[in-house]
Amino acid sequence: MKNKTENKKNISPEDVKKQDEINKKFEDIKKDMNDLDSLNKDLNQPLDIDKQEEKQKEIDEELNDSIEKLEKNKGQKASENQKGAAEKMEEMAAELDRQQQQSNQEQQGEDIELLRSILENLLNLSFSQENNMNQLYRLQETDPAYRRETRNQRSIIDDTKVVRDSLYALAQRQPMIASFIDEELNKIQTNQKIIIEDIDERRRKELQIHQQYVMTSFNNLALMLDESLQQMQAQMKNMKEGSGNCSKPGGKGKPKPGAGKPSTQDMKKMLKEQLDAMKKGPNKGGKKPGDKEGKGQGAKPGQGQGQLGMGNKQISKMAAQQSMIRKRLEELRNELNKDGKGSGNQLNPLIKELEQQEKDLINKRTGSQMVERQQRILTRLLESEKAINERGLD
Repeated sequence: MKNKTENKKNISPEDVKKQDEINKKFEDIKKDMNDLDSLNKDLNQPLDIDKQEEKQKEIDEELNDSIEKLEKNKGQKASENQKGAAEKMEEMAAELDRQQQQSNQEQQGEDIELLRSILENLLNLSFSQENNMNQLYRLQETDPAYRRETRNQRSIIDDTKVVRDSLYALAQRQPMIASFIDEELNKIQTNQKIIIEDIDERRRKELQIHQQYVMTSFNNLALMLDESLQQMQAQMKNMKEGSGNCSKPGGKGKPKPGAGKPSTQDMKKMLKEQLDAMKKGPNKGGKKPGDKEGKGQGAKPGQGQGQLGMGNKQISKMAAQQSMIRKRLEELRNELNKDGKGSGNQLNPLIKELEQQEKDLINKRTGSQMVERQQRILTRLLESEKAINERGLD
């Protein structure tokens, strides 16, 4: 029986199969390179992608030589060309993988910036809607200020269209959150359309209910985006790890203000877990906040008919956490006010909401109004987080 070296002097099915496999692998790599180039062009600031044209040319030459030698029954020489082409393809694939990671990191960074911008706009819309709802509730229709506030409501609806377009753009880039975004945007669009009808037909009670639903959807989107932002930032951190950065050896240095106390991330996590528990616990037949229709909600938005199905131990734990968060925010308010500019006073509405939430938990007044207040607390905390971080107090 002839040995393997001697067999390579003749064309064999194995030689042809190996050549086909190498050709296919090369075509796959070139396709991946073209896909990467297309994705890169979609970035706001495209990277300088190396298409490795010189290496592609070298591989083409190796493969052509290999084919010629196979046709001339020079199996050994063809095998050498195949091996050379395979090695160059491994190098090309490794470089492609590196550039792919860099492109993914760049897109992730752009998505984070887009998400931050949308989150800020959503929070502004939520608070504008809340203020408008409260103003229209207290004003009489004969008051000139009432007409002004109805115009403000129409402006809020117009501003929502810009944010909606940005959210749809984000959903295309982040499919994992697309269905949630679509659902909440549909609720907003439906209720805003009804709001215009409520204003035109002077249905004040229904107007406030539908305004509350819009605000709830704004808050739901803001909470979801904040959670996505935290996850994306963690992913970005993982991408950058391994670059050799490390903390300075030696002493611990001066501790940051608030060291050992709950950070805004800790507080958000606790409040979000509480909100999830509240939403899971309504009695059968109870309405969840954010449903499209306002029937059965009572005279004011947020006043549910039932109690949330939570045990005494769970309620006591929530009250203790609310108290801890409130005290920490009072400390942060005092720290922020040390410059004499009163910047910490922006935390006062948040602290007031926490005080009321704590009282209602202690007195077991756990209706659907508590769920809506919890959502407001979370969105107010998101709004205040930027100022806290800028002062290095977190």
